[in-house]
Order: sequence, then C-alpha cells, then structure tokens
Amino acid sequence: AVVSTQSGHYGRGPSYHSVSVKCLVPHQVAGKLLGKGGDRMRALKEIAPKLFMSKNDEYFPNTDERVLFIGGALDQVLKILSVVQEKILELGREQEDHIIIPKWRLKQMKIVVANSTCSKIIGKDGEV
Repeated sequence: AVVSTQSGHYGRGPSYHSVSVKCLVPHQVAGKLLGKGGDRMRALKEIAPKLFMSKNDEYFPNTDERVLFIGGALDQVLKILSVVQEKILELGREQEDHIIIPKWRLKQMKIVVANSTCSKIIGKDGEV
C-alpha cells in the first residue's frame, strides 16, 4: 500500500521516514473530505502535512473517483486513510433510499500502485 518511502524531516529529526500513498475517493466523498471552502481539508492537513486531492473534474482513468495523495509519517497517513474510510461509510449510511455508491464499494480502500511497484509487491512467481 505504501507507494514510496524517503528520508525527510517534518520536524522529527534526520532518521524520520515519510511515506506516501495515493488512494481513490468516490467523487461524492471528495466533497465531504474537502468541506466548505476547503475547511475540512485544512484541518486534515494538520494531521498529515502533505495532502492533495485531484481537481473536481479530474478522475482516475476509467473511474468516477478522484485521487487523494497523502504524505507524512506512517501514523499520519494511516489516520487520514481511516478518516477517508469513515467518510465512505458515512455516505453509505446516508444513502438508504437512493444508491449513491454501490454497497460493495463501501467496504473497499482503493490504493493506486505504479506498474513498476506491482512486481515488488507481488514478488517472483506470485510470492508475497
């Protein structure tokens, strides 16, 4: 799930390692994460210093989902991923009368992984 790691600071000393993850967010959830005028996104940036959402009309290819980039310490990234999943579940609870996103999507976290990284995750002959 971790797209990259690199040494960095963010005020934690020279041995601090940052991680970055790109995940897909249903466009209906993107608004809940951004908030009015971006107020929620600013609050989330206090948890993870590097947080970027693709533009309103920019979707991951062949989907209706936006890309969320999260960068920071592992605990910060995991906290943001937890918030994202909670917002997806909230949307599921709100959509009882009309389907906004399919029920199967409510239980998924879609992580974007570069082709060059897939072989490192899967391993030789499919060994993890």
